[in-house]
Amino acid sequence: MKRGNFKEKFNYWFDSIMQRGTATMILMLFIATMLVACIIGLLVSLLCGGTVEEGIWISLMHTLDGGTLAGDALDNKIHIFFMTLMTVFGLCFTGVLIGIINSSFEQKLYEMRKGTSKVIEKDHVVVLGFSYTLYTVIESLVDANENHRNQCIVIVGDHDIEEMKDAVDAHVKNFKGTKMVYRSGKIYEEHMLDCASVETAKAVIINGKNDVHAMKSLLTLKSYFKDHEVKPEPHISVVFNDARFVAAGELAAGENASIINCSDGISRIIAHASNQRGLCDVYEELLDYKQNEFYCEDVPEVVGKTFREVLFMFQQAIPVGIYHKNKTVDLNPRFSECIGKGDQLILFEEDDGAYRTGITSEPVISNIDESKIIKGNETKKMMMDLIILGQNHRLDDILREYDKITHDNATVKIVDTETELKYRLSEYKNIDLEYIQIDDFYAESLLEVLKGTEFNVLVLTDYDIDYEDADAKSLLKLIELKRIEHENGIKFATTCEIRKSANKVIAEKVGGENFVVSSMIGGLLSVQCSEYPPLYYVFKEILSSKGSELYMKAVEDFVELGVEVNFNTIVEAAACKDSICLGFRKVNPTTKKAELITCPDRDYTCTFNEGDTLIILSED
Repeated sequence: MKRGNFKEKFNYWFDSIMQRGTATMILMLFIATMLVACIIGLLVSLLCGGTVEEGIWISLMHTLDGGTLAGDALDNKIHIFFMTLMTVFGLCFTGVLIGIINSSFEQKLYEMRKGTSKVIEKDHVVVLGFSYTLYTVIESLVDANENHRNQCIVIVGDHDIEEMKDAVDAHVKNFKGTKMVYRSGKIYEEHMLDCASVETAKAVIINGKNDVHAMKSLLTLKSYFKDHEVKPEPHISVVFNDARFVAAGELAAGENASIINCSDGISRIIAHASNQRGLCDVYEELLDYKQNEFYCEDVPEVVGKTFREVLFMFQQAIPVGIYHKNKTVDLNPRFSECIGKGDQLILFEEDDGAYRTGITSEPVISNIDESKIIKGNETKKMMMDLIILGQNHRLDDILREYDKITHDNATVKIVDTETELKYRLSEYKNIDLEYIQIDDFYAESLLEVLKGTEFNVLVLTDYDIDYEDADAKSLLKLIELKRIEHENGIKFATTCEIRKSANKVIAEKVGGENFVVSSMIGGLLSVQCSEYPPLYYVFKEILSSKGSELYMKAVEDFVELGVEVNFNTIVEAAACKDSICLGFRKVNPTTKKAELITCPDRDYTCTFNEGDTLIILSED
């Protein structure tokens, strides 16, 4: 076999030498310089006289300092010729040396921009994965860190660092003192976990592009913790959009991890929001860190008291449950249950520790006006029929949940341009299901479907296309619905599923009452669970069919309309029905715009009208 000629072998050898780095290239340059200096020095000593050592030294000095040539005598032409050659060679040597150093410096700057160095931080939050849901996660973490100093977020993604930084800076305008660090690499490679110092982090949020990437990253993370004997392990939060990954994720993660079944939770929110105006806004406020959130607090003053007594001991916080010392959550517990030593109180408040403002040693009930409280059972609200525009993989989950909360023989129409349903559906007890094919989603085609009895409209997003294109299709449907409402005088409430939180701002200007941003809910849940791990069990119950859930209920079922009533009286009215009131949604009679008020001061007074609703935590 032919092994290559001398030129090919030399080129291969030279390439191998050059690939060894800057130090090798500089060493080779010095060796070449000394070799040339020795040859010229030898020639000068033979042709012009003098010793070899003197000839080499003089040649070397002309190489290193071009000005040496100006001091040479002009009577020896041969000497001048050789020294001129060495001076020219010296200029080339200097240029090549500067080029090597400059190239090495640029390469080092590029590597520094890539963020290859190990992160030296402690108690930071590591976010693994760069996708469009990242901005929601960062904004929520920044808001959570607002009252805490020296907080750091480390982002690991497979994009260039400058690209990630520019994208985050464009979406998050104010970091409120939170330090941002970026590292570029695959989120399921162990050396990137080491680079991000996950072993010293307080929490790791896995933000994979899809469930497969998230699962692979989770397995890599757990393997890294085991191999490096990390104790205690940072809390892990990971969101799965496919319920089939949840069981495997829980098995792989073990303890100290929040495996969030986002698909079921979002399906339940959509089903309930389609008939409860304002419910989506309530969930958004509960999950972000902009106003009021859930916190687990050690409150010594409540030990030994019943939950009903505790309910009226706070002026600017609302107790919603108990986090027991055995790590179980009791949400909306029996009001006769006593708070034990070591139990934490789950409070709905503005910030952790905010309950201290206005806490009392005994329940305050003197300002409760019993005469304004409506006794007896709540009025059973009639669920309207539902028209669903589009279909996706959540359709059956939404319908199964809607079947549980709707009235008998409720009509649900699924409207799409497909010739038939794309997804297999279950059998429903209370729903009369009808599928209608239309040519397009323009007003002319939709008008025939929308005529008839009172109904609500649900717009589902398309998960088979890019999220920007899917949101664009949903916006088009909203515009056409608004056009029908304006031109034909048909009134209906619209709930719309949006995939990107930034597009919600556009959708709100187009029309609609409820917007379920699936990516935002998943991101906010992961942050909540990473900041306060016990809240995982709180939201797991709220977003499941078991235990207590959130409802928007008519004010007139709790207190009288048209009279001034304080919030403490409203809390008592809800307690009489084994429920907890977190706030209310009030509609301005003139502008018809709704205002959401959560966790007001107990002395806050308000006059309610028909159409106003209370935010209620109850079992039904």
